[in-house]
Amino acid sequence: MLEAQIQEPMTEKPEVEIVPLSPEDLEILTPLLKGMGKVDNESEAAARAESMLEDPHYLLAVAKMGDGISGYVWAQNNGPHLRTGEVTARLHDLFVSPEHRGQNIGRQLFQFAVEWAKKSNVKYLQWQGSKDATAFYKSLGLEGDTKSDLEEHPFYEMEL
Repeated sequence: MLEAQIQEPMTEKPEVEIVPLSPEDLEILTPLLKGMGKVDNESEAAARAESMLEDPHYLLAVAKMGDGISGYVWAQNNGPHLRTGEVTARLHDLFVSPEHRGQNIGRQLFQFAVEWAKKSNVKYLQWQGSKDATAFYKSLGLEGDTKSDLEEHPFYEMEL
């Protein structure tokens, strides 16, 4: 089990503001969604994102830099466990555009998601990262479970 303590960065942060996605930014989110992976239909993805903006069980936040966005984070509060009542949230996506990586934007997005989870009374934040993101999570002091079929997508869990 991972503890909810994130190591501080050693480099200077760029001028970035992490904010919940606004309806006005839906259009400029699309290239980042495509950068993260497959998008079935752009207009349907935008409609799904817009519906999540009104639902407190979802976090959809972006890293604003000037007039654009350089990354986003998407998480979902799964609610209380049936037997224990402990709340678990799933971090679905954490993405920073390649040209903005290495500037602590991913760290800021991740910390924003952790703070959202804490405010939502989440006890466990879980996710599967890509193998390529292992070094990023390690820089945060996090180690994923790579046993059996999880080698390509390590499983992470933080107790908050």
